[in-house]
Amino acid sequence: MKFFKDDIRIIPLADWLDWASGNNDNVFVALPMIQRGSVWKPNQIIELWDSLMQGMPIGSLMASELPPEIRVRRLGQNSSESVPPGGGLGLIDGQQRTLAMLVAWQLRGDHTMDRRIWVDFGDPPAAGQLLRLRVTTANQPFGFRRDEPSTKLSLDDRRKARLQFEKTHPTKSGETPTEPTLANTTPWGAKFPLDLKYLIEAYRKHGDSEEWRGSVLKMLHKIKEVHEELPGVYHNVGILKDALARLFKMQVPVIRVDSRFFKVEEIHDNDPPLALLFKRIGTGGTRLSDSDYIYSIIKHLRSETYDLVESLYLPTVNGSRNVASLLTATDLVMSAVRLAAIGENSVADWESPSKQNFHRLLQSRDFLGKKFMPLITRNDNNISQIERYFSEIQVVIEYRSTERADIGLPRHLFPHLGRPLVQVLLRIAQLDYLADPYNGKRRNDILRLVLFWLVCVNDHRKASEISYQFIKKNADAALLSGNQLGRRIHDELIEQGVASALFTPLQISGRNGLVFSSNDTEVLRGESRFQSMKDDDDDRELCDFYRRWWQPWTYQHPILLWLQRELVATIPGDPMSGREEDTPYDYDHILPSSNWSNWRGLHNSKDKLLDFSESEYWVSGNGIGNVRVWDSSKNRSDGDIAPAYKLGLLEKSDQVDSEDVMPVAGDLLRQSAISDMDSHKRAWIACSRDDAGKHSWNKDRALAFQSAVEFRVFDLYERYFEELDFHEWYDGN
Repeated sequence: MKFFKDDIRIIPLADWLDWASGNNDNVFVALPMIQRGSVWKPNQIIELWDSLMQGMPIGSLMASELPPEIRVRRLGQNSSESVPPGGGLGLIDGQQRTLAMLVAWQLRGDHTMDRRIWVDFGDPPAAGQLLRLRVTTANQPFGFRRDEPSTKLSLDDRRKARLQFEKTHPTKSGETPTEPTLANTTPWGAKFPLDLKYLIEAYRKHGDSEEWRGSVLKMLHKIKEVHEELPGVYHNVGILKDALARLFKMQVPVIRVDSRFFKVEEIHDNDPPLALLFKRIGTGGTRLSDSDYIYSIIKHLRSETYDLVESLYLPTVNGSRNVASLLTATDLVMSAVRLAAIGENSVADWESPSKQNFHRLLQSRDFLGKKFMPLITRNDNNISQIERYFSEIQVVIEYRSTERADIGLPRHLFPHLGRPLVQVLLRIAQLDYLADPYNGKRRNDILRLVLFWLVCVNDHRKASEISYQFIKKNADAALLSGNQLGRRIHDELIEQGVASALFTPLQISGRNGLVFSSNDTEVLRGESRFQSMKDDDDDRELCDFYRRWWQPWTYQHPILLWLQRELVATIPGDPMSGREEDTPYDYDHILPSSNWSNWRGLHNSKDKLLDFSESEYWVSGNGIGNVRVWDSSKNRSDGDIAPAYKLGLLEKSDQVDSEDVMPVAGDLLRQSAISDMDSHKRAWIACSRDDAGKHSWNKDRALAFQSAVEFRVFDLYERYFEELDFHEWYDGN
């Protein structure tokens, strides 16, 4: 096609978005396969749209005229296609801006984005902005914080949003409750929100007229009665009308990029032209990471790679996602590269090959054509080798909610496994070790390896390389015919010093002062708990190991996703790597951090936690014993509610300090992975205070808090060790 007459063409922004969305076939606009996916966060989308509404320039775009038949992908879609016979435009620079604008632009056909942007006509705008804009996503259907648009709503706000949703979507007897989705919700806390896409479409229909204003006011009246005493709403409607008028008058320069950069040539030691171009534009001169570089080159040379990767992210027939979603697209391709390199004697094994390593592979007897492509090409049964490996891994490691006391992993734990471990699982699947889904001994062996890895491996990349080396040396018929491959890898990792061995619960509980405080303790113990007082390497290792399990330095404990797997398996949402800020679950302090974190009291009396603890009081507060995983959309915590109430141990009318209170166990305890032993329950009750006294501390309350945390830390570890039956590996020693 002939789009450019000169090196720069000025076009209306609306025309560009119509081409990019597929609503106007006059110009075919798509992304080169080398382009990366959308990475912008909600606050960036809001800032761009505010700039558009204010008539600010958003910079130039760069595009290249493409001849027919080149494989590309349309913006906002996940599959590739060929440039049509008339040719098209390849967007070189401006992808993130264009995708952010398409969030509020009608896409062709039934395609939709996984985000929505809203105008709240009843809320004053943020400083420097024209209107109050909000974003919602598939995993956060009630949106994000008003003051921090890329931060999840507070637990309390999500709970309130869920309750309000259930009131407005009542469930009749015998019907399945309606779940909040991106399509049926609005941002929580918004007063008069309307979808910007609807507002733009209405403007295009009615133009700059009173009909448009009337249609908007009609929609606002459906949300809430708009009275004359709310002049701000009417004023903001006028502001938006003027803003859309500016939007449809806006023009954007498109700079021509020579099409020679799209030529696919044999790669030796030099970058292909398109990769070189991408290093110079769009990233401020920042070099692509080696992984991004390699995936970009493979997509450019073999576009079918992109189609396979995207298909692995599609939901299965039951609506859930494939286990491959535990990897980013880049990591997935790097894993395929590593598997394809098995047997290439001229190159070493790399957990993550560098650019130079990759060039060496490409020079090794048509690596892409003879090694890589057979791994990702679908056979007559429409499944590729790597898809089969992922399928077998999923069958083995996934939690089976239909089986009582199953030890599998809930899907929300998948992204925490990481590329090095997943590559080991893929290598094991490549050996056909996982081909028999009914081999329970092999399944247990692999699940132990995975859960051991998450707790004990201290250098994941090195551990992955050692695992590959071990398999290469020992993958004989005798090893693969048994059920001990996971254990053998475990032994090798410990022998090579990249992982620590587990200790039995008996060994831990038998170490005086490590697990439980002595009766004459005067204060909460901090890091001194984990300090070995013996000149004994074994004792130091034991103390270091228990500190690793306790993890006092953070409040995020992914192993809880497994320990609370019965609950976590019911949490909706897709576990997608690379979108950690958008998870549908939270780590909830059982004793709220507002009760103890940095609390110094309102006066000089001795009523603050700091006076009854060593300086590191967060050892108890942030340790795994004081944290549970909880569903973001159904969080029953009000943030500051005391443990006795949030765990269902007491009703609000009960007296916390009453000696006659007998706590009652319920589902909340089980779902929170808290023992229903009376001593454990009484400790949580004793460290609780009502709203009026939540900041008031004394020695008894402080020590009760410590006891509750100590009970749970050890109980969780005992469950971890016993439920995975690590005695088979450690012989009870």
